[in-house]
Amino acid sequence: MVQLVKQLFNAKPEAYKSPDCLSLLKFFCGELPQLAIELAGIPEFSKKKVPDQVKCFGSVSGKMKLLLKSFSANYLSIVEQALTGGRLGVFLFENGTEIAKCMLAQPLYVKKLGSITAKVSALYSQIDKDTLTHANATLRQLIYWSSDPSFSEQVMKKFYNEFGRECKIGGGSMQVQERLRICQDNFVELLESNKSLAF
Repeated sequence: MVQLVKQLFNAKPEAYKSPDCLSLLKFFCGELPQLAIELAGIPEFSKKKVPDQVKCFGSVSGKMKLLLKSFSANYLSIVEQALTGGRLGVFLFENGTEIAKCMLAQPLYVKKLGSITAKVSALYSQIDKDTLTHANATLRQLIYWSSDPSFSEQVMKKFYNEFGRECKIGGGSMQVQERLRICQDNFVELLESNKSLAF
C-alpha cells in the first residue's frame, strides 16, 4: 500500500487528484493511525502533559511496536515527498494528534515530524489555511508530549527560520494576508506554550 501511495506522488498531477488516490491517502493518514493505536492498546492521555512512556508504551507488544515504527517511517516519507513535490493537502495533517501519538515511542521520528510540521506551518504563501492550521496543531501537540527538553527550542527555531525564508518568497500581498496572519498567530501560540524559552 505504501509503495502505491509513493507511486501516486510521483505520478502526473491528474493521477494525484483522482478519487481513488485521495481516498487511499485519506485512509493512510486519517484512519490507519487510529487503527494502529487501538490495535497496540495505547491508552488515552492528557493533551497538555508529557505522557509516561513506560505506562503508555510498556505493555505494547513487539509486533505492535514494529507496526507503529513502520507507519511512522512511511508517513514521514510520504509527507516529505508531498512537501518536495508541492502536493501538500490538509488530509496529511487532519489526524495529527493520533499520528503524533503513534510516533511518541520513537524520538527520532518525533524530531523529524516536528521539523516537517514546523516547516509546513510557515509556508503561508504556498499552502491553504486549513493545512497551516492542522500542521500547527500537530506541532503544538508534539511540543506538549515530547519528553526531550530541547525539542521545543529546536522546532521554534525551525519555524522562525522557515518563516523568514517564506517572507522573502511569499511577501505580504493581499492574496496571502489571511494565511500570513494565521501563520503569525500560530507562531505566537507556540511561543506561549513555553514562555521562558520565548523570552
